Amino acid sequence: MVTTATEIVEAVAGDFNAPGIYPGIKRSVYDCIDAMNQSTLKAFKKNPLAWSQGWPRKETDSFLFGHLFESMLFDDVNAWERDFAVLDDNTKDALLKAANERQAKPSKVFSKALKEFKDWKLERLREGRGIVDIDMVCEASLASRRAKRDPNIRGLLKNGGDAQVAVVWRDPDTDLLCKGLIDYVPTGLASLVDVKTSRELNDATRTAAPYKFARAVRNYGYHVQAAYYLDGWNAAIEQAGLDESPRNSWLFVVAGNAQPWPPAAWRLSEEEIDRGRMEYKAGLHEWKMCHETDHFPGLTTEDEWPELPTPFER
Repeated sequence: MVTTATEIVEAVAGDFNAPGIYPGIKRSVYDCIDAMNQSTLKAFKKNPLAWSQGWPRKETDSFLFGHLFESMLFDDVNAWERDFAVLDDNTKDALLKAANERQAKPSKVFSKALKEFKDWKLERLREGRGIVDIDMVCEASLASRRAKRDPNIRGLLKNGGDAQVAVVWRDPDTDLLCKGLIDYVPTGLASLVDVKTSRELNDATRTAAPYKFARAVRNYGYHVQAAYYLDGWNAAIEQAGLDESPRNSWLFVVAGNAQPWPPAAWRLSEEEIDRGRMEYKAGLHEWKMCHETDHFPGLTTEDEWPELPTPFER
């Protein structure tokens, strides 16, 4: 019998531990599906030894802004409030008032060290909601409205589709159970859509912006994610016997993550998708080998002192 919020979420997630396509599940449930996701794989590939010793995960403001922007982009009825709690002045005043009713010595200003805030935060996290301030809400709202005025993004949204679609499949080469959470599955296109917020766009010219974001794609492994999700979608519909169309192209909806929050829309080339495919397949094979042998390589080998390469000319 499950009793805690975590156990309940994990129990629900167990219903999705089989190949298939699952639209509309909460991120907290998706996170508990016991399968390999692309972000874990990319962290592992950087340094298997460091990953095996514990790779901390921290939800930064940039991470929260990206998810808030995405939620608002595909939502016209404020459903984003199901996934986020706003720490505004009214909430702070209520928590401070509750703290002063408890304390012998009243606090003059709100503090995140207050027991009332910690309890409030824990309850929101148990609900699977991120905590954001009102300034971030206003900025994400403005960024999403500007993105919807971009002609390509406007046309994409007009055609309709499904946001936040979970995909689970078994990798045919390694037999590992894999998963992905696709930002948007558009209607009428043989594509999948990924939403990004990027500092590369904040002060970029129209000429430089595509090159700067292409560099971010390579640096952050977005091409690996693209190949992983496209192959996963096609494998899932085959393995689960679903009446869904194959997808073979990858679209980016991008916004700057600071003022003036400029939007853009790009398509990833087939060459970059193929490059990403080679990288993720190599990563899955290394993952399997490391776990079977219990040997996780680090940055250098254990039995020699490798010579540093000649630095690249600047």
